[in-house]
Amino acid sequence: LGTKLSNSHYTTMGPKTAAKSTSTTWVAVTLIMAASLLGGRYAGSLPAEKGWRYPFSFHPFCMVLGVGLAVSGALVKKLGGYSNTKLHGMMSMAAFTSFILAFCAIYQAKELQNKSHYTSTHGQGGLFAFLSFFGVAAVGAFGLHPDFGKQKTNQTLRYAHKMASRATIGLSLFLCYTGLDKLTDDQFTMNAAGACFAFLAVLLWT
Repeated sequence: LGTKLSNSHYTTMGPKTAAKSTSTTWVAVTLIMAASLLGGRYAGSLPAEKGWRYPFSFHPFCMVLGVGLAVSGALVKKLGGYSNTKLHGMMSMAAFTSFILAFCAIYQAKELQNKSHYTSTHGQGGLFAFLSFFGVAAVGAFGLHPDFGKQKTNQTLRYAHKMASRATIGLSLFLCYTGLDKLTDDQFTMNAAGACFAFLAVLLWT
């Protein structure tokens, strides 16, 4: 299946176009990951008067890093081929691991402060996104894996997986934005973050 997808992809695009597309994608992935690390670190230090603090700061840091990994994995998958499909899966699992760490960080932070869980729209949306990502990750890992997935040739399931994944990542981008809004009143920061998240959404859906 991997070879078939790869040949189809490069035959359609042509070798020069395919090479250019691959180079552009990896430049984009590098920039996205660098921005995710720096942006996540910055978000974790907000508000400025509180700075980086354990365990809460790992929540925004891991969330931003997770969406960066998820979007990057989706871009790699668009290149097609067996190797890129497997790399997409590994990056998606890394993203889910980052989301798990973000979940653990905010859960522990609320426990330490004796606060209730999932009382806000942001928290409820986060729980929904987490469970949704778990679902699409499980389908991808066990149903669509290019080596042993029993449904890897099921085009309906593949399409549903793609659309559900994009919707889940899109929701996660929105939640990162609403979470940042709780940490800062600086309009420039919010505008810059909004533009970055919107750009990632465009990359994801185009």
